[in-house]
Amino acid sequence: MALVSQLMEQEMVDLTVLVVVEPIDNGEYLAYCDDLHVVASGADEAEALANIKTALSAALHEYGDEALADLAHRKVVAVDV
Repeated sequence: MALVSQLMEQEMVDLTVLVVVEPIDNGEYLAYCDDLHVVASGADEAEALANIKTALSAALHEYGDEALADLAHRKVVAVDV
């Protein structure tokens, strides 16, 4: 079992990721996290967010150590335009 999965099960890890939510043509909402390559949808914004939270949790349980290793070299910077 991945270290991240073990820590999440013991509630020793709290991770915040950027998720974008936007309406799509069919009236539903799409939620996605580019950093972890996770996508979910829902009938409304709240459902899309609930679904992506579930999908992110599953992805981190399955690929947690790999996903965090991929993120380790990234730096988030706010740029004024």
